[in-house]
Amino acid sequence: MEGAAYLGGHGARVFVKQYQIPAHPEAIHRTLQEIMDRLQQAYRLDEYNYGRVYIALSEALNNAYRHGCRQQQHMMIFVQVELAVPHLRILVRDFGPGFPYQQFLQKVEAMPPELLEAPEGRGILLMRRLADRLTYARRGTEVTLYFYLYRKEEPGQLAR
Repeated sequence: MEGAAYLGGHGARVFVKQYQIPAHPEAIHRTLQEIMDRLQQAYRLDEYNYGRVYIALSEALNNAYRHGCRQQQHMMIFVQVELAVPHLRILVRDFGPGFPYQQFLQKVEAMPPELLEAPEGRGILLMRRLADRLTYARRGTEVTLYFYLYRKEEPGQLAR
């Protein structure tokens, strides 16, 4: 865990927290739970938003571990969480070689929906479907997930 800061301006309360995670499954799981616990505690996410953030973030972390760090436990994964309700931005960066993400994103667009049930090869598809916006940078070593936190049951009603 690196640190946290509250930033404010024009009435908006922004919370930013950064994590440096060892590329180890237990450390990744602990950090995922800590992030989700903090989001749930602070903003009482409904089941819909909790589920989509949890799954997308889990996929981003697993991709960083498996593909970026290549399961080498001496490597690190960087995570930054920025929350300005109703907007949530989560950046996940590994320090691996990267990958041709433009090609993968094109393939994802053509993938059939039933691939969501496959045990492998669905991470980018899941993140793309669950996040409101997904971007890659730094040769594919950095993915940013953007969420607009609203209540599924009541469209237009913001999560608090």
